[in-house]
Parts: sequence; C-alpha cells; structure tokens
Amino acid sequence: MGCNPEKERWVWLSFDPKNKIILAAHLGDMTQKSSDEIIKQTSQVINENNLPLFVTDGRKFYKHSLLKKYSEKIQPHPIIKNGRLQKPSLEPFEELKYAQVVKTVNNGKLENVKKKDYFWKKKKKLTIQTFQQH
Repeated sequence: MGCNPEKERWVWLSFDPKNKIILAAHLGDMTQKSSDEIIKQTSQVINENNLPLFVTDGRKFYKHSLLKKYSEKIQPHPIIKNGRLQKPSLEPFEELKYAQVVKTVNNGKLENVKKKDYFWKKKKKLTIQTFQQH
C-alpha cells in the first residue's frame, strides 16, 4: 500500500533549536497551502527585522513560501522585450537565509546527507549539524 502525501494529514512544525521551543504548528496535507500556513504562523512570532536561518527538508514548498513572505517584486527593464511583457521576479530580502538538508536512509541507516543553501547575500560558510535518532 503506497502513501499519498496530498491526502494524508501531516503535522507541520516550526522549531527554534536554540531555545528548544515550537514556534508554530499546523495540521494539514503536504501541499503548498500548508507550507504557506506554517511560514505565515512562524512569521507572526519571530522578529522579522532579524530573520533566523530557515532549515528544511528537500520539499519544494518551503522555498516558494519563504519567497512569498520575504521578498519584493522586481520589474525587469525594459518591461517589454521582443514584443512581450516581461514578468516581475521575486528578489529575496537580503536578511533571508534558507538551507535544505536532505537525508537518504536505507534500511534504517543514514547513507547520505546533502546540504544546499539558498538566498545567501552575505556568503558565509554554512555549518549545519545533523543527527540521527536511534
């Protein structure tokens, strides 16, 4: 029996590892709408003038949710190119720091960890420690 993440209920959590508290929780399906909701709830309890490092798994939803919340629309110049109206792009706020940590597990053992950082204006070395639960 396979699972369908879009039909199942998932618990979405936003967690502050430094202070060891849950910032927000949402019960929903694995969709863009649920991702938008957990980012919205998180934004209501954090200092948006001093954004934290956001770290997620490899799902594409988070990147889009963070861009919706923490970016500005930039209209390209010229607006019309080759007779077509160019679409504005979303430019992340300079303070936004986002990384993904994707773990590959085989037979209950951690095989690989991939780390990818996004939206880094001030390129600093990204150090993320990962732990495996036993």
